[in-house]
Amino acid sequence: MILKKSLTFPLEKYRHFMNLKSPKLFNFIIIATLLFVAGCSKSSSKTRAEYLASSSWKYSAAGIDQDGNGTIDIAAPSSLVEACLTDNTITFKADKTGNIDEGSSKCDASDPQIVPFTWELSNNDTQLTLSTSIVVGIGNDAKVVEITDSRLVLSKTLTVAGFPVPVPVVVVLVH
Repeated sequence: MILKKSLTFPLEKYRHFMNLKSPKLFNFIIIATLLFVAGCSKSSSKTRAEYLASSSWKYSAAGIDQDGNGTIDIAAPSSLVEACLTDNTITFKADKTGNIDEGSSKCDASDPQIVPFTWELSNNDTQLTLSTSIVVGIGNDAKVVEITDSRLVLSKTLTVAGFPVPVPVVVVLVH
């Protein structure tokens, strides 16, 4: 009898909570509570295309990636990247078009203020194909190293005048 009481005691303790002729209402309350709690969890599983099109991007940094790991090992001197490029805003749209706004300073006064482009993600969204160079030689195909709500990192190997071999370049854009 002691064993039986010890097994039933926990249920007896909560019987006042389940003071129902049927436990259906109690089960409903438990299930509804679980669904409510599960429904409140925020999902942040944006696609890379959604990250691209979420807001306009601006130049943050560029440099050489000596070891091929997608990070800047040697920063580009600020004198190498003209101010007329760093004030541009780049907008990717969900319809796979976009535009570059030249900002307040243009490299050439005759350049249009807005330059349209098209874009496409491929290879499991790791490659960004662009119809024009969007910043510091990043055009045609570029590797998407990282993309988050606030940061876009692209890499590409470029042929640079004065260098005997192609140079792996990384460009960081931010919101």
